[in-house]
Amino acid sequence: MNRHMAGGVTGYRQERACPEVEAEGEIFVSSVDSKGVVMRKPREEAEPEAPSILPPATKGPKPGRKSMAVVGTLYSVDRYVRTPEEMLEILFREHPGAEEKPARPRPCGKHVWAALDEEAVAADGTAFRLEGLHTTLLWLSSEWQKRDPAHRKPLVRLMDGEHRLWEAADWHLPLGGHRDDADILDIMHVAGYLWETAAALESHREHQEAFFHERMGRILHGEVRGVITGLRALATRRNLRGTKRKAVRNACNYFETHAERMRYDESLRLGYPIASGAVEGACRHLLKDRLERTGMRWVRAGAQAMLNLRSLWINGEWDQYQEHYVERELDRLYPNRKSLLKHKRRTLP
Repeated sequence: MNRHMAGGVTGYRQERACPEVEAEGEIFVSSVDSKGVVMRKPREEAEPEAPSILPPATKGPKPGRKSMAVVGTLYSVDRYVRTPEEMLEILFREHPGAEEKPARPRPCGKHVWAALDEEAVAADGTAFRLEGLHTTLLWLSSEWQKRDPAHRKPLVRLMDGEHRLWEAADWHLPLGGHRDDADILDIMHVAGYLWETAAALESHREHQEAFFHERMGRILHGEVRGVITGLRALATRRNLRGTKRKAVRNACNYFETHAERMRYDESLRLGYPIASGAVEGACRHLLKDRLERTGMRWVRAGAQAMLNLRSLWINGEWDQYQEHYVERELDRLYPNRKSLLKHKRRTLP
């Protein structure tokens, strides 16, 4: 039943109306992330359906293996200008009871999607693997082009440092159509690397927090290259070895690779978001809360059907989809029902 109901989701996405142009925010934001789904071990054809105490003839894949589901989100939102100091207060929750002034703008038309890898067949009958990453980005690209076909508003691509995400985004969501387009590295992933560096360079908790606060402030002010130079110099001066040296090296390499995406001072001045909370929350609500409960194992078709239907619920489109689904089922079950109107029947099946 779940898979049957999910069969019309693709058609519904193509037909549903977009938000009104007047309701759209000043910028469009797209984010992509991946999350593992535990897949069920496939049963060999020669393997009996009933369980056996005997070991299998051949060693198969591990039953706890995961398949990566790629989650994407697209929304528009008004600019929200902040200073690096205000962002530090938010990150460190220095005033947890204080309300943000002005109030943070609400996103418009925020939708999430998720896709697993699947086997597809080309026009010539050749089978090939369609990656969930490209499926998700195709949805995002189609949605963005429908809502902003002339690229009149800036597009912000906000993701973590996974290279394949950025490479696929360059193909499906290219920048350059607007002078204020921007790539932004998620600040929370930067914070994770920086904290590992603080733990490697400092022994006491108070010193680690002070080190982290000072370097994060400099990064938010756009001084990432100076931070990289300082971290490498400290590691050499303190003669770090082993895992501590590796933590500092990994952080410096990560920052250096994505330095062009870490111009947070400019992003904050333009009112862009710098944390990918929207897609991180979607990974939790869409996948983890439903597909990763104790003992759950999935086959690809069942997991994708659940992701399709759950995305509708999270997007607030469940009722609209049910109307679409009922109409679709009526057309399938009663293909000639509308012809009854010609015979002046009062009701339809």
